[in-house]
Amino acid sequence: MAVAEERHFTRAAIRCHIAQSALSTSIRALERQLGTQLFIRSTRRVELSEVGLALLPEARRVLAAAESAHDAVGQCLGHVRGTLAIGKVWEAIGPHLAQYHATFPEVQITVKQGLSAALVEDVRSGAVDVAFTGLHPRGLPSGVRAVSQKSVPIGIACASGHRLTRHKRVGVKLLSGEPFVADPGDTASHEAVSQLFASFGATYEVAFRVADVPSMLDLVASGLAIALLPKTAVESWPGIAYVPLAGTSPSCDVGVVVADRPHSAAVRAFLELLGTTPGSGAHGSSRNTRTGVDKT
Repeated sequence: MAVAEERHFTRAAIRCHIAQSALSTSIRALERQLGTQLFIRSTRRVELSEVGLALLPEARRVLAAAESAHDAVGQCLGHVRGTLAIGKVWEAIGPHLAQYHATFPEVQITVKQGLSAALVEDVRSGAVDVAFTGLHPRGLPSGVRAVSQKSVPIGIACASGHRLTRHKRVGVKLLSGEPFVADPGDTASHEAVSQLFASFGATYEVAFRVADVPSMLDLVASGLAIALLPKTAVESWPGIAYVPLAGTSPSCDVGVVVADRPHSAAVRAFLELLGTTPGSGAHGSSRNTRTGVDKT
């Protein structure tokens, strides 16, 4: 798994705290045991073969099962250890992490910032345990589920001195021709917003595409573009104002997404802290019936 993720034997060996020669020997032994090549090696890079790609999610499950067995013993002894990997789009999770760390100081926590589609895939593959994301209008892919869900209003994020801040609410026609910043892969939202604008005789123009919400907000704060975002995404960002949309009141569904498989004690403890469990309020699909907008 380390070699697959690092795409490099030296980096993988450092990560595993073993010699590169020992790691290479282990990989070759595994390939002999399976009777096939798992990696395509070149002088510059190591890539997974087709068989290696098929094995990777199973390898994650095997390691997760081993960790769960270790956790079961730890729980009997009153300990929660291990790791917790969290993905987030814009959610302020600091208070949750502070409470969790105070209760379970032996758990190693990592946080990844990203966009919803990529984070959901990270959850499915096992790279991330829990993700705070937007929920796609067409539902979640197989292998993942939302253990909590809510609808949040979407408005305009713009620089504090932008002309739109003179309005308490802005209509879609006022936004025609304004340069927007959006997610490069967010085709579903782009189509939905374009249709919304067209219904008012307005034009939705995306001038910039960036890979995460902080990058969006950076361009917004500089006055280069405006963005359609939930209010919660901009509240703590300096130099940015939030202006509600008039009339249309679009919204998007957001939630906490986990893999549809057994979780470690560290992950279960975090979900309990959030007031959710993998079996409560789970949704395999969520659709915004107003606009179909999936914000990043």
